[in-house]
Amino acid sequence: MSIKKNLIRNLLAVLFVGLAWTFIAVKPVSAAYSGDNLIDSTAFLNSASMSANDIQNFLASKGSGLASRSFVLNCYGPSSKEREWYTAAGAPCDQNIPASHIIYYASQIYGINPQVVLATMQKEQSLITAANPTDWQINQAMGYGCPTSGGCGASSFFYQVDSGIWVLRYHYERARGNTTWWNNNTNWTCGTAKAYYTPNLYPGQNVNFYDQNGVHYRTHYLHNAATSSLYCYTPHAYNNPSGLHGLPAYGHTGMYYSGSYNFVKWFQQWFDPISTIAGSLTMQNISQPDLSPARGQTVTYTVQFTNTLADSITLDAVGIVGRAGDIRSNHSRDFGWQGPVTFTSGETKQFTFTTVIYDTTNIYVWPAVNYKGFYLHFNNWGAVLTAHLPKLTQVSPLTSSIPNPVASQTTTLSATIRNDEDQPVDVDAIGIPVRYVGSYNYDTAWVTLSNPIQPGASQVVSGNVVLDKPGQYSAWLSGFITNQYTTLSNTLTLNVAKATPNFQLTYTETPNPNPALGEDIAVKFKLKNNSGVAMTLNAVGVVGRYDNPFTGANKDFGWVGSQSFAAGEEKTYTAFVSNISELRNFYAWVAIQYQGQYVHYNNWGFMMTPHLPNISITAPLTVNNGSPALGQSNTVTVSVKNNEPKPIKYAALGIPIRYYGKYNYDTAWQSNGTLAASGQNGDTVNLSGSVVFDKPGPYTLWTSIYIQGRFTTIGSPQNINF
Repeated sequence: MSIKKNLIRNLLAVLFVGLAWTFIAVKPVSAAYSGDNLIDSTAFLNSASMSANDIQNFLASKGSGLASRSFVLNCYGPSSKEREWYTAAGAPCDQNIPASHIIYYASQIYGINPQVVLATMQKEQSLITAANPTDWQINQAMGYGCPTSGGCGASSFFYQVDSGIWVLRYHYERARGNTTWWNNNTNWTCGTAKAYYTPNLYPGQNVNFYDQNGVHYRTHYLHNAATSSLYCYTPHAYNNPSGLHGLPAYGHTGMYYSGSYNFVKWFQQWFDPISTIAGSLTMQNISQPDLSPARGQTVTYTVQFTNTLADSITLDAVGIVGRAGDIRSNHSRDFGWQGPVTFTSGETKQFTFTTVIYDTTNIYVWPAVNYKGFYLHFNNWGAVLTAHLPKLTQVSPLTSSIPNPVASQTTTLSATIRNDEDQPVDVDAIGIPVRYVGSYNYDTAWVTLSNPIQPGASQVVSGNVVLDKPGQYSAWLSGFITNQYTTLSNTLTLNVAKATPNFQLTYTETPNPNPALGEDIAVKFKLKNNSGVAMTLNAVGVVGRYDNPFTGANKDFGWVGSQSFAAGEEKTYTAFVSNISELRNFYAWVAIQYQGQYVHYNNWGFMMTPHLPNISITAPLTVNNGSPALGQSNTVTVSVKNNEPKPIKYAALGIPIRYYGKYNYDTAWQSNGTLAASGQNGDTVNLSGSVVFDKPGPYTLWTSIYIQGRFTTIGSPQNINF
């Protein structure tokens, strides 16, 4: 190997333990060697493939001397980052532990498949099959730090395993562009190995390989980062002489490089179960999908497999792989998988998979099987489906029922589309997006379609929109197809004019122009919409002001909103009532409010001149029928009558009594009542109460009513002196 680990590894900041990696559709290792693709990236990173006991049992099964050897887990000093990682992984640092455990811990820490490590040890030093390995084989277990020109430096088993696995992961991350693995030091690529190939080893490009004399002998297209890492580790393509291993010669220049072949050979032989079925499971396409499907179209792939092995075999899964844009893309569009599936010897089984097309690009599809965690791909990496937007043609354009709308009008937007594909198109939902000034959502007509639109079938889309503001509205027909929105029509622009309210006060019933304090006053009216269009007023109400209609104190009767009127509609309002609370001129008028603007009627109102209510005493204030007594309970009576033509509301009504004009002996108080209009039942109230005059001296009695914060004396006071 030609790479030296010349970075300080404590720059690493991430502990890679138990990583999970998504399968990417690249060609896995199979029974035939491929220099373009030495190993699948998923297999390369499968650090969970073997436990420490699995590794120990494997070494013993191969008769390896490592099965009985232990080595010190040297963690590079007490303050190293490696000690933190190994400790976090549960490894006993600075102790003798089995070789298998050192391999296991390092594989977990750096996220590399321990099977890759074992195949590398065999490729570098034949260490797995060596019953009595030499110190040299052990101390150079991974071939780490051994340049092609020779001259390996002294090392140890732990150092070789830790460094070799680390550098395999390092070059995998480098190939993926993950700069955190070299702390942004982009100058460190593949070390001294760069003399043997150009350009630098990155997947997705052709790489030329050269021998030590600078002679070009091989070009490979690298399929993945794992293959790039292995070539960085051993910088030579396989250039076998003619006939060697049954493979054709690859530009042999006199220098024979077999490192990549030997790695693949041992990995396949020991760990790649696909190699056992690659030549024994045959596939036949029964029917392939439409090669030019529309997005939203359902396509079908039918395939059959035959087991030509002499024994039964159980596959983990059978499926159809799909990749959007490129076969190496991670945009999975798999049709689906079935499994596990068991084939008896010679048995043929047929499978049908369906999917909905989600894209408008090339989609590569091919059959594949999964066997013991590995994938075997068929059909030369697949058929290419060139997907396109569905041909959903407008039969009738998107139109508005009101071509020149005014704000507050309701318009109906409608359109009809037809499926001009020769296959059904699955449209999840269809509707009409509407945007006010390009931002605010007024969407309409969205419906979920439970069934695909059949070839030649039409779909009507129609919905109402309230254009409540003046300005520009944009609308278009849209389909939600396979989780994506697709525009199906041109944009319809509606320039909505500002509505001008024109309302007529067709009837007004005004209150008494000379109301009494405490009297309820009502304003009743009718309002008609003469605007020519439907209008929605923000509010309708009756304004009230004392003293001055422009600057007086607020005494509004109240407001109701919002109020919608059809064109020409007239509405009656009867619930606006107030109560006279001040003996000041009071102005009232009808008003409407529309989008922040007020319209006032009745020339800013009619004026009312309030007065004190005409309330009299019909039966005089009497104490004990005219015979008041000192020190005894005395009955006090009086009758009060409302002489106003309207009811009068009061907060309190009673008989105040004062001793020496100061001390309170009140009686007969009633609260929150109403005196009916004169001549009506209830226009008179009889007050009666008791009082004990307990001290000699003067007492003053009178009748009082409390209305809207004002006490008013009714009749004349009466004086009693004991």
